[in-house]
Amino acid sequence: MIVAVLLAGAVLAAVHHAEVVAHRVGEPYGSLILAVAVTVIEVGLIVTLMVSGGDHTSTLARDTVFAACMITCNGVVGPSLLVGSLREHVVPFRAEGTSAALATVATLATLTLVLPTFTTSTPGPQFSGAQLAFAAVASLALYLLFVFVQTVRHRDYFLPEAPGETDPDARRTAIASLWSDRGRYVDPLADVEGHDQISALIDGVQQQVPGHVFELVGDEVDAHHNVARFQWQLVPSAGGEPVAIGFDVAVTAEDGRIESVLGFLDKAPAA
Repeated sequence: MIVAVLLAGAVLAAVHHAEVVAHRVGEPYGSLILAVAVTVIEVGLIVTLMVSGGDHTSTLARDTVFAACMITCNGVVGPSLLVGSLREHVVPFRAEGTSAALATVATLATLTLVLPTFTTSTPGPQFSGAQLAFAAVASLALYLLFVFVQTVRHRDYFLPEAPGETDPDARRTAIASLWSDRGRYVDPLADVEGHDQISALIDGVQQQVPGHVFELVGDEVDAHHNVARFQWQLVPSAGGEPVAIGFDVAVTAEDGRIESVLGFLDKAPAA
């Protein structure tokens, strides 16, 4: 009993520290850090139990992965959607990032949990040595591809949208994910630096023109190297004429977060 309590405390402490680091790093790397931390802990516990349990624990790894999938989908995602819908009525999310993550989980679960039932090389629902090697390589390749999409190719699919966020804490978290620590925004009406000042600027704009949202003008952002330019407009959320139109040039740092934004106003909002 004492060992179980100490083990549970150690696991909770490790996850807490991983969460603290994840918050400091920001998305999407924060989610990746949490996933790696939980995976390392889980694999360590499974290997320890399998080594000490002998043949009676040969299916423990498979059963644990299946339980993790069920707990994640039904015990975490399900209640989160239910509580979010009861509180907000409509739960916004990034469909591109969500569908990519769900497709990866579904493919990995099918490959490792369902496919062995239909193989005939060995008796019972299990892979042969060659099939197991293929499944391991394919699973690793698929996960690395997902990580590449999450952190490099389509990083924006997994980032929150900060400018429209009205909750101060959520906006602060989103800004930390999108902006570098000394990120700077400059336009004819503002010159701010750092997460706190950027958050205050966004809050000021929301108070000045409540019920408005920023929209990208055109379908694409013109970018090369670590520099991008785009045009935007500030319009009523219910539709209508823009109250402000601007042109921005953004520079990103080596970690992919925004280092600076130079803004030009073609039409300024009324005072």
